[in-house]
Amino acid sequence: MKTIVLSAIIAMTSIVNSLAANNGLVYNTQMEGNRMTGKTVYKEDAARLLHHYLQYNYAYDEQGHMVRKEALRWDEAKGNYRPHYALTTTYEGDTTTVVYALWDERTESYSRIRQKTVYTAVPGGMDYRAYNYDSRCGEWMLTLAANDLALAGDTPILAQNGK
Repeated sequence: MKTIVLSAIIAMTSIVNSLAANNGLVYNTQMEGNRMTGKTVYKEDAARLLHHYLQYNYAYDEQGHMVRKEALRWDEAKGNYRPHYALTTTYEGDTTTVVYALWDERTESYSRIRQKTVYTAVPGGMDYRAYNYDSRCGEWMLTLAANDLALAGDTPILAQNGK
């Protein structure tokens, strides 16, 4: 199950990256063995010069599951990459949870938690729950639930429910 969820996340990232390739973006991937540990994204200008844009850092647990993806944006004024957001993934039994948090300059941490997605393996597929965090009341608000996320091979697809 963890492999399927991780594969789905990586596949979606690859799709987004391949679509973005037509937008003048150039990628440099850092690998350690067979694990991607980082990715630097550059913008290509009309003169075909590359300019700093984004940087991604990846962390893995001892089982090889990705547990964190950190995105940093280039700060032209400071001349370095600055934290932007982090996706933190936890694995518990048949459930995988991905939490999206923005960087908070004041606390210098990813404390501005915004969204989370919960994937749970069920017979023949996967349950999917998406939440937004309501900081006013300190609670997660369900925004999308799908009980019919069917799996076709290693690629997740949403079932149409007879539509």
